[in-house]
Amino acid sequence: MSDSPLIRILTVDDHAILRKGIAGLVSAEPDMELIGEASTGMEAIQQFRQYRPDVTLMDLLMPDMGGIEAIIAIRNEFPEARIIVLTTYAGDVQVVRALKAGARLHLEGQGQSGTVGDHPIGARRVQAHPAGDRGRDGRACRR
Repeated sequence: MSDSPLIRILTVDDHAILRKGIAGLVSAEPDMELIGEASTGMEAIQQFRQYRPDVTLMDLLMPDMGGIEAIIAIRNEFPEARIIVLTTYAGDVQVVRALKAGARLHLEGQGQSGTVGDHPIGARRVQAHPAGDRGRDGRACRR
């Protein structure tokens, strides 16, 4: 077992089944832990303030406040926040808006379980780094 700190993840999606699926995937990874879940943009902001995750996985379309607005609010308060947008739509204009708002990465999922984009889960590790900041071990970098 490594003495490296765990990558702390917050997941934000209005669909409980997706949050549970992400929780299952994260729990299977020895170097990650799920520290919070939110189902709305407002909850995302509150959870981010409370837990200060290393990485936030954010849906875009949610009730009360969408993901783009939540990204803007979080990044205004925490410019170093690492937010990954989760979507099922290729080339979605909302993804472009989210990236412009400060999201660091966009993961496009297919409708099948066990894949992220064209890659089976576990086939490659997604690296979340701020621009110009590279971790040698592929972990989310800490400041």
